[in-house]
Amino acid sequence: MTAYQIDFYQNDTASTLVYSTGKTTLTAPFWGVNYAGETQYYTAVIPASVLTGAGMSNGNTYKFSITQWWTADDSVQQYTASVFITRATPTLTMTAIEDPVESKSYSFTASFSQAQGDSVKWVRWQISEKGAEANPFYDTGPIYGTGELQCDYDGFLTDTIYTIQCTVESSNGVTVTTGWVDFPVSYALGEASGTASACMLVGIPCVWIQWDQMLVADGYSVMRQTAGESRLVKIADVESTSGQIRDYSAKSGETYTYYIFPTGALEYLTEPMVTNQVTAQYWFWSIVEAEPLDDTGKNYSAVNAYIFRYNASDGGFSNNNSPQITANFTPYPTWQGTTTNYLSGSVSGYIGTVSQDRSIYSDTVEQSEALYALSTTKNALFLTDPKGHFLRIRISSAVSVSVDHKKKEMPQTATLSWVETGNTEGIHVIMYPGGDYYPVDRVIQSSISIDPETGKLVWTVPDNYSGTGSALSLNGNGQLVQAKAGSFNAATMAMDQTTGVVTASVGE
Repeated sequence: MTAYQIDFYQNDTASTLVYSTGKTTLTAPFWGVNYAGETQYYTAVIPASVLTGAGMSNGNTYKFSITQWWTADDSVQQYTASVFITRATPTLTMTAIEDPVESKSYSFTASFSQAQGDSVKWVRWQISEKGAEANPFYDTGPIYGTGELQCDYDGFLTDTIYTIQCTVESSNGVTVTTGWVDFPVSYALGEASGTASACMLVGIPCVWIQWDQMLVADGYSVMRQTAGESRLVKIADVESTSGQIRDYSAKSGETYTYYIFPTGALEYLTEPMVTNQVTAQYWFWSIVEAEPLDDTGKNYSAVNAYIFRYNASDGGFSNNNSPQITANFTPYPTWQGTTTNYLSGSVSGYIGTVSQDRSIYSDTVEQSEALYALSTTKNALFLTDPKGHFLRIRISSAVSVSVDHKKKEMPQTATLSWVETGNTEGIHVIMYPGGDYYPVDRVIQSSISIDPETGKLVWTVPDNYSGTGSALSLNGNGQLVQAKAGSFNAATMAMDQTTGVVTASVGE
């Protein structure tokens, strides 16, 4: 190309000419293909002031044509296939943020306007620690279908400077941003008066968090920080009577630190109690059944965990994406992709229990029936595995249970097929004391002493245990007798004089 001309017209029947660049000759020819055989595109810039001076204005539609010359007499004229719209640049402003923010939670807002009345196509919020804007810890991604420019976040650490950015695309495709807006966070807290700790529970797919309770606290806000991230994520609000929870949404292979904020009339009473770092590592597959704690769709309480630990098959995944390669008239085929990209698979294992030394195996019909119920339950189901998956799933086909009659224990093996049904970003699954399914410790500290008045051996238990003590004594026949106490049954124990074995029989 040696010269060009661009003509702009009104979008009317007469195609009224508004502005023309006139024939503009290039100082050197422009080639549409460079020396390497790559396509090149020519760009011509026309200042907005020139177009405005010619009478073009925002809010109207126009069309244009381009004429290209190769020689003085050899040219071609091209017309646009559609009109273009002229618009004023939208404005997007962050509402003034408190300085400093005196809470670990805050609600941010922004305002959008456009002279011709364009609406919001999508909005995106990003939050980062100052200096780490390239890797924000909070990013909503484009949110479509809303004109409410608001972002609520809970998890700021005191004495830290953060920065936030709002981005909007208008209904006519123009993107504007507030840019990064800095804000300090500083809120006064009393000194923490307790300690907290976190650990893995053997054979259970969760992290156990416990802390010292405070008499002045109305409750506790439990936050989680993943190693390598600078944000806190709330996983639970619990009552003042709770001093522990179980985190079933912890991913295998991730390292976490937990922050427990005592809450009350002044919101956050003290600095958080901070646990040690704990790395979640599961050596088995599990399916956790959970009920919603609220209406957000993000917070759940675990009601049961089905662990595939013994004789478990190797778990596998399929992403169900089936792109097609179709032959055509060129030497190369055409790739036709699909948008399907959810995971599915199956898992199987013994349904019963095994003794600590793995010498005894037992299972029940009730256990198999509980697994059958997973395919019909309305509760949410989540799958975790040793590689760090935390997936929301449903059982995708009938649950099958087989019985191995060749072994004396006749173990039952269950096989469950599953399919991923949703994103787990922001979802938390916990179990807390007071819930219907929270396990009760089986080991209770106790002491045995001799009653000086009766000579009986007396077993006593802690004050916070709901049962009562029992007494052991010798009866007139030389038998050791356990007197019935509270919910305990009385039992008698006697030694077989021939074998020396002590046997016990339960009394009435």
